[in-house]
Amino acid sequence: MTAEINDKVDEIMNALYQGKFDSLAEKENLESLIDDLFQPMLEAQDVRLGDLGRQLYAVTHEGADRFKQQSKDTLPLLRASKNLLSDCLVTLRDVGILGRALAADKVIMSFKPSVKKDIHTLAREIEEVSGDSHPDLSKLLIQLLSSVVFDQTMEMLRDGKLPVSINTEIVKFISNHMDGGEPDYTAMGRSLTDALADGNIPSKPINIVTSMLYWSQDTKELRKSQKARGIQKIGMSNPLGDTFLHWNTEQSLFVSLSEALEVDIGELLQSITVCFRASATTLFQRGLFIRTCPASPRPGALENVRAHTPVELRDGLSYLAEKMLDNTHPDYDPQGCLCVMRFIEPACSGVLVKGHDTIVVGPTHDGVTAGGGSNIYLTLNPLLAGAIKSNVSSMKLDDGMKHHELEFVWQKRQGLSMPSHIKSLMQDAKITYESRPIITQIRGLHEEKQPLVSPPMIDGEPMEIRGNVPQGTVVQETSLDVGAGDLKDCIALEQMAEAGDVPKGLVVYAPSASPNAHVGGVGIQWGIPVIYCPVKSNGTTWTEIQGWVTDLVDVESQPWEPSSVKEYYGMGLRDGDRYWQYQNQALSQFLHSYMSGPKNDARFEAYLAGVYSMWILKATLAVAIGEGRHAYLGAKAKFAPIHGLIHIFTTTAIHSAGHPSQEWKTRGWYYGLLRNTEVGLDNMIDFMSAYKRIFTEPSWAGSYGGQKYAESVQKGLDAAIAMQEFQHGDGSLKEVLGKVNILENAVHNCSFFFNKFISDKKFFDIGTSNHPDLRRIEWQYIVAAGFHYRFYKFCVEEPEKVSKTLEEFYAPLFEDYRNILSAYEKAIPEAYEAMRNIGIEDTLCEALEQPMVLKAMNNFMQYSETFAYCEDCDSTECGCMDGVTDFHYTGNCGWSGCNKPACKEMTVLHQHGLAASDIKGLTKLFHIIPALPENQFMHLSNSPTMAAFKNGKDIVQTSGMSVGQIIQKDGIYEEEWMSKLFHYQIKNANMNIHDINATVFTEEKRDIIESGQPYELSIDENLFADLDLPAPIRFKQAGTADVVYAQPTYIELLKILERRLLGFSTSTLIRDLKEIRTDGLGGPIDYEWLDIVGQVLDRLGDDAILQGYTSISGNMMGVTFKEHPSDLRYHSSKTSNDQMGWSIDIYTSALTQVIESRITALQYGKLNTHGSSYHFANMTNLQAFEILLNEFDIEFVKEVIQ
Repeated sequence: MTAEINDKVDEIMNALYQGKFDSLAEKENLESLIDDLFQPMLEAQDVRLGDLGRQLYAVTHEGADRFKQQSKDTLPLLRASKNLLSDCLVTLRDVGILGRALAADKVIMSFKPSVKKDIHTLAREIEEVSGDSHPDLSKLLIQLLSSVVFDQTMEMLRDGKLPVSINTEIVKFISNHMDGGEPDYTAMGRSLTDALADGNIPSKPINIVTSMLYWSQDTKELRKSQKARGIQKIGMSNPLGDTFLHWNTEQSLFVSLSEALEVDIGELLQSITVCFRASATTLFQRGLFIRTCPASPRPGALENVRAHTPVELRDGLSYLAEKMLDNTHPDYDPQGCLCVMRFIEPACSGVLVKGHDTIVVGPTHDGVTAGGGSNIYLTLNPLLAGAIKSNVSSMKLDDGMKHHELEFVWQKRQGLSMPSHIKSLMQDAKITYESRPIITQIRGLHEEKQPLVSPPMIDGEPMEIRGNVPQGTVVQETSLDVGAGDLKDCIALEQMAEAGDVPKGLVVYAPSASPNAHVGGVGIQWGIPVIYCPVKSNGTTWTEIQGWVTDLVDVESQPWEPSSVKEYYGMGLRDGDRYWQYQNQALSQFLHSYMSGPKNDARFEAYLAGVYSMWILKATLAVAIGEGRHAYLGAKAKFAPIHGLIHIFTTTAIHSAGHPSQEWKTRGWYYGLLRNTEVGLDNMIDFMSAYKRIFTEPSWAGSYGGQKYAESVQKGLDAAIAMQEFQHGDGSLKEVLGKVNILENAVHNCSFFFNKFISDKKFFDIGTSNHPDLRRIEWQYIVAAGFHYRFYKFCVEEPEKVSKTLEEFYAPLFEDYRNILSAYEKAIPEAYEAMRNIGIEDTLCEALEQPMVLKAMNNFMQYSETFAYCEDCDSTECGCMDGVTDFHYTGNCGWSGCNKPACKEMTVLHQHGLAASDIKGLTKLFHIIPALPENQFMHLSNSPTMAAFKNGKDIVQTSGMSVGQIIQKDGIYEEEWMSKLFHYQIKNANMNIHDINATVFTEEKRDIIESGQPYELSIDENLFADLDLPAPIRFKQAGTADVVYAQPTYIELLKILERRLLGFSTSTLIRDLKEIRTDGLGGPIDYEWLDIVGQVLDRLGDDAILQGYTSISGNMMGVTFKEHPSDLRYHSSKTSNDQMGWSIDIYTSALTQVIESRITALQYGKLNTHGSSYHFANMTNLQAFEILLNEFDIEFVKEVIQ
């Protein structure tokens, strides 16, 4: 347009030279000429700005989901082109912002300094060179600049140093520049150009390198492959709509076969980071999955490839593409493509035919389609099945297929190994776990699959083998075993079918597959019989009846009859008992489907029904015995003896199976007793019958126990009896289902009955109404698959039905179970028969005659240690758990081991024809006055390390025992030991004290003796020398009373009496004691000894203070600061205040200690586990009676108590 512009400029100049501007017309003429001149340039600028906006933002707009402001869930490969980058640089030059744009680009800012310098130098040269005057040089410089930027960018992409993503800010920027639903690229380009032209940094990030990227195909274009189209439709569906409440979706990246052979690693890395919205490092840690997508639905032989590095990803794509482009390969499919997805570590996978209400679930990510065993059918609520069908229809797949099936994967919990995940879902208490599956494919079906039906009955037996015989009946002439029916297993079969070489009478066997495996699709497509059992011999005639097959001839189906497989129901009851775990509740659905018509092998569903039936019975018992713990000490209930016995014997019997500990007060311990412990249905009935009494007969407080618990236990009892009758052929399954259904809805005082170890009632609802969504499919499958392993591996010995992968996980969980100890097992029937005959006011004598019952009671007394924490109240102060020592609150149990004195007393005395009144006052016979030294006589008379003073020539030394050890040394007392003995007095010698001779009656104030008065420690060696008794030690200080240590003297007096009585038997001494208590001084008293005691007391006098001591700690003898309690000079006798009465008290007290020193049980502190007191006077009458009975015959004891 140069010549045209020159002409227009000449015309304007002529108008200016004429200078005729006086009229408005001339002015408007000039303005029109100028507008005509600049209009082409403005239009050209708009074109450039539109190009710039498109070059910088189109790839983001096409790859973004504006609703979520992130990348679309399904995308093609993101490629890179140097030519596209060159075009963008030319545009930036033409709009005059090349240098500024390069300087503001965040990616270029991350280049090495030397590279950035070269880029900015080239940009300046390009801007200085006119494209019109030097077109070749300008083009060369642009190419050079684009090469530098492109090569540096690709290098960074390959090294993973340049993260690429759909930028949220850019998506918002594009959304704000839409016109009529289409992006206004011109406005976007102008916004960027204006900001840079004004010298401002753009408010939105600018990445010039984005211009080098492009999508390998339109992001909205659907692939030719039916599988790929289905995956794309899943990703294109709007998650904000009403469609996808049932599953999650994963992002998918599609690569054509030709692209897979040439794609650069840098392009792959930028594609996966954009598509999967994560760094390449994170993605490769989990792995990426490369899936083949044939043009038409068909099984293939190529395995999916898992990649953990960029090289593995590139090589995996190349490998699969080469095979699909090789016309000699079984999977030749040039119209197919490849799909890359994030690897999902699977817990399980499932396949659901659109419109069906049954989903088949298997292990790993392809456990259904690839076969391999452990496939289980789960039933959906019809509303859910209808909603899913509607959802798929709304996707408008337009793939030419009328019928479809959906494939799902449930992702394993992160952070847990698969064994830990399984163990948690089976065994954890009060767990809540829900998981929406990830939909991975919508596969087209060439032929319609018929809905699953219950196994038809033939001659009273249910059909056990699934299979499809398109002809209805086939006589086998040859066979082909395809094992699991996986892709690779079916290659020969598919090639045979495509070539038309299927032999006559061919029957295909897939022993470890299900009808949803790939072999099932091949059989339906080509009309080939497929049987899911081990190979049978040629000549076998197979007949199909609604998806089930039989080798019987001339058969007619009959209605379903659950009792036909009741033996397997019994197996389930047995294994449900042996392997009882909290979450076996997930099997509720199988009880109901067993009744109405199973979708799985009828034997297996009968088995699962039995497992669940036993779960709910043991769950009932677990809650009951856990609540029973509240009754101890009457904290929550008032137990009579029979109630305590029921609770103790039941839990002890179950505990005998081998549980490692006993925690009588912890709810979880009671529940744990039943885990992996075989109790038995008959025992369950006995146990629940007994526990009904516990909740019915005693008085319960608040929301604990009581009538509602009794009602729930009764419902469990009703169900147990119904199961027992059904198992023995005397009842109906309809009755069982009705009773269990009632039990499922049992409630206790605060919530539904089983909420102590399960979190909600959803599995119960699923049992009656089937799955309302897909959130608990995984959990139910995990539990059912464990018992599937147990059933087919051990019960019916068909191991080919079990997945080898799952067998490794489940084997440890089903290795061991415990049995109630045989002695308890034998005792249970008679024990509970006896308990039934014991009322709430009766003793337990009849039941305690049985050895195991008595053993249980003794066991309780041994292990029911006291502790205060209550888990229900979360407190140590509530009092609920303060000391489990009494097993009943009311009544008299009649057991000698009971801690209640009245019970023990009654039992012991009853054995000898005595009553409590007969031993009343027994301990008074052995009363000891406080003035005599307690415990010392026995110690000194029996310990060779102890000796009394002898003639004052011994010294006092400290000992680890409670008295001083006396050792002869040089015939003198060492002052060191005497100082320790009188430590308290010496310490107080430095304090001011009152004069003891002063009195407030004669003086207004008592005289004060100044501190620091001298004191004297001396030995009265002559005081008792003539009596041959140890000399006392005396402490003297002015103004204070003397303090005398005469304890060894007292001890020696007792030893003298003991020696004088050696010739008399203990029974004689007890008779003497009784006579003296009765006759006083007229009784058999040793008056010579009493005379010696009198002389000692007289010589001590009344003024001195008798020194005492406490105990010895380390090497220091602690001393009292009070008058010694063993001071025989002073005593306020309760029987007599005169000297005669006082003498009798002294003598009987001394005689009692001599008697006690001879009784074996007292010598060693063994009082039948009732304590460690050494004196009769400290015991109860019953304890004293038992001690005497242990030492003497009953006739003598009766003489004593008479």
